[in-house]
Amino acid sequence: FGSNLAHYEEDTLSQQLQIVARLIAGGLQTPLYMVRLGGFDTHDNQVDTSDHTQGEHATLLKSLDDGIMSFMNDLERHAVADRVVGMTFSEFGRRIVSNASLGTDHGSAAPLFVFGNAVKGGVLGQNPVFNSNATYSDNLAMQHDFRQVYASMLSQWFEQDASSIEKTLIKGFDQLPIIGEPVITAGNTLFSTTQLSVYPNPVGDQVVINYHSNGSNVRIDLYALNGQLVERIYRGPSKFGDNQLTWQSSHLGQGQYVIHLTGENLSESFKVIK
Repeated sequence: FGSNLAHYEEDTLSQQLQIVARLIAGGLQTPLYMVRLGGFDTHDNQVDTSDHTQGEHATLLKSLDDGIMSFMNDLERHAVADRVVGMTFSEFGRRIVSNASLGTDHGSAAPLFVFGNAVKGGVLGQNPVFNSNATYSDNLAMQHDFRQVYASMLSQWFEQDASSIEKTLIKGFDQLPIIGEPVITAGNTLFSTTQLSVYPNPVGDQVVINYHSNGSNVRIDLYALNGQLVERIYRGPSKFGDNQLTWQSSHLGQGQYVIHLTGENLSESFKVIK
């Protein structure tokens, strides 16, 4: 069972993702996790009367953002973020125009988010065009079938063949360009582009940090096990190949810490004890 290296909020979604991050960091090989954030069935009070940028919907989206940011930050510090892709889904969408209770009723279309280091950035689909005469009973036309997203994820991330996907979804669906170049092998083993070592460990007054780099600028940070940043050890260029730096650690209090290295296509963590 792994540990968490990032701070999580106290809301329900963040606490679920905190557990999932520990399971992944601890080496559990479960290929799929599902967490839940309820409350999006906003038939009323979706926005505040005086400020439509605030309200129940804004609070829900903030919870979603906080949870995902903490989760991905945690995985980055554990150097396992390249192995994870996340996707949101819901069983219903919302209507175009709000009803008399400052809410929206069930609709045919909704946005969907996919996140992770392997995901191609950007928006799939065009900005919707709203009819100025639309009422609260009108629906927004769906641009992509949600099963296209499922088919794309099954093929591009889980590496399922067309026959398996068709059996799962009943029929075949055109795919969308969601996942970039593969970052995992078929055996789900992370390709490591950097080798990080620290000695002595337990650390003394002076520590030698060795790492292998692709020549990009790198960042080396020290974190407490609760995810709090303790010290920025190094920011700057690196040479291609083996690198070494000396860090004065005599001021460090007793305890367990994580040294985390990041750079262009580089991410690795090393646990140390003082």
